[in-house]
Amino acid sequence: MKKYQLIVDSCCDIPVEFYEKYDITVLNYSISFNERTYQDRKEITADELVSMVEKSKIMPKTEPLSVSLLQQAFEKSLKDAEHLLFLTASSFISSTYDNALFAVKEAELSKKVSVIDSRSISSGIGLQAIGIAQDIDAKLSLEDILARAKERRERTRLFFSIQTMDFLQKSGKCFGLTYLLGNKFHIKPIVSIEDGKMQVSTLVKTKKSKKSAKHMAISFLKELKQENIDFNYPVFLPHVGAQKAVKKAIKKLDCNVGDNFVIPVTSSGVIAAHCGDDTIGVAYMAKTNR
Repeated sequence: MKKYQLIVDSCCDIPVEFYEKYDITVLNYSISFNERTYQDRKEITADELVSMVEKSKIMPKTEPLSVSLLQQAFEKSLKDAEHLLFLTASSFISSTYDNALFAVKEAELSKKVSVIDSRSISSGIGLQAIGIAQDIDAKLSLEDILARAKERRERTRLFFSIQTMDFLQKSGKCFGLTYLLGNKFHIKPIVSIEDGKMQVSTLVKTKKSKKSAKHMAISFLKELKQENIDFNYPVFLPHVGAQKAVKKAIKKLDCNVGDNFVIPVTSSGVIAAHCGDDTIGVAYMAKTNR
C-alpha cells in the first residue's frame, strides 16, 4: 500500500501523460447539455462541447463533484493508499472544495484525507499538482507537503485570453458591462486568477485572437525579465481550439525560455463550458508571491 495518493478534479489541465507520470487520480465533473449529462473528459471533450454549442445554440452547465461521489471515490482510493491529498478547483469558482470538506467530515475521514484549495483553475491546478506529486516522491512528511502546497499556490500565475464572452456571461462569470463592450466594440478580456477569483486584468480592442494572446503573455514576459520565473516547473498553454494561437505563442515564448519548455495543453470540457472556443491561457510558477 502506498503512503499517499494525489487526486485532482477534471478542471485540472495538464498533458495526459503527466497523470501517469505523477500517479495522479482524476475525478470528473459532470456537464449537462440539452437534457443529457456527460462525464468531463471521459464522455465529452472540449472540442466536442464547443461544436455542439455552435450547432444547437444551447449553453452547457457544469456540475461540481457531489458529496456522495466524493465519499465513494475517497473510500475506493483508501484501499490502496494510507492518506489522500485532494487538490480542488478554487473554492471561489466551484463548490467541489466545500463538498469535499463535508464529505470528509460526514464519513469521518479527517485523519485520512486532506482537502487542498488550489485557488486556481486549469493549468494553475496542474502546476500545483506537479509540485505536490514531486513532494510525495521526495517522501516529505504530510505536514511539509501541506505547508509547501499552501505556499506554492500563492506563486501560481494564470492568465486567459477569451474570444467570446457568451460562455462567461451565461455562466455568471462575466460582468454585464464587460460583456456589452466585448460584443459591441470587439474588446477582448484578459482574465487572471487572483486570490482564487476570476478578474479582468486587461481589455484589448481587437477582432483577432493572436493580438489578445500577445497581450496575455505580457505579464509572463515581464516577470521573466525580472528573473521571477521558477523554472523548476514547465510553462503551460491551456487552450480550447486555439491551435494557431498556441503555435505562435510557443514560437514567441521559446525564444525567451528555450525549446521544449513551453507545453500546450488541451483544456477540459469544464473550461470550455465557461470560456468558449479559441480560448488560450498561460500558466507558470513565479518565485515570489503576488
